[in-house]
Amino acid sequence: SEQITGKVTAAQALWALGELEGKRDAVARRAKGALKSLAGLLKEEGVEAQLAAAGTLGCLALNAETRELIGGTEGAISGLAGLLLSADRGVVMAAAAALGFLAYSPPVAARVASMDGAISGLVRGVAQMNDPDVQGYAAGALGNLAN
Repeated sequence: SEQITGKVTAAQALWALGELEGKRDAVARRAKGALKSLAGLLKEEGVEAQLAAAGTLGCLALNAETRELIGGTEGAISGLAGLLLSADRGVVMAAAAALGFLAYSPPVAARVASMDGAISGLVRGVAQMNDPDVQGYAAGALGNLAN
């Protein structure tokens, strides 16, 4: 639908802005209102929506304050955990990266570790995905969760 397409485009723009040198924290401060929409996009059918949402959440999770907000956003952690089972390597990599960045916060890490499918999905990313990038992000996330 047009509404989903608009949300995907907005998520992609936020992600791109967050990747700019020195802009991540400013983007994260202004993106707080978008977290619920991003969590909703994680559950959409299309790979484009899933990738945009997971990638944007991962980028925003590099900001400590926003990391806590993402961890408390309904559907964010469960949506990311669910994407670990995707057939698309980019989606799995973005979800693993986002979960790994969220795990920099001990309270959020505890929520990730207790989420059904999160640990097993990350282990699958390491053991079954024949992709060094996916394996690296999944292993990194598991390491962050272990700390």
